[in-house]
Amino acid sequence: MQRIEGMFSPFSIAVMDMMLSLQESLTAEGDILEIGTYKGKSAALLGHHLRDGERLALVDVTDYLDPTAIEPFKGRTDFTLSDSSKLRTALPRYRERHRTFRFIHIDASHGYEETFRELGMANELSLLLASFL
Repeated sequence: MQRIEGMFSPFSIAVMDMMLSLQESLTAEGDILEIGTYKGKSAALLGHHLRDGERLALVDVTDYLDPTAIEPFKGRTDFTLSDSSKLRTALPRYRERHRTFRFIHIDASHGYEETFRELGMANELSLLLASFL
């Protein structure tokens, strides 16, 4: 993962790995979504936490994705080239995917309005943690 260009710090890697490991210990099931992939440094970690039947959905406004980042699980990865403002129409089967994602990582534009919209979509798409407890 260190060979992939990006701003994903060792601390952030450890926190995300811990969160995904906790979900696994709670037997949480569902797909994983990342909005804002850049070269795929965090996508590499997310993909390594996929379990049987799960998919990794990656979304970015530009395709800078390093193919080696997702090589081990590329057959279970979907990349959507879209601005997050158009994600509701760009992400295949958006409505059907409500409450199907067990983990969503948002690292896109960082602007207030855009992030607020992305958080709203994450609320629609994410599973409720209470269902695992």
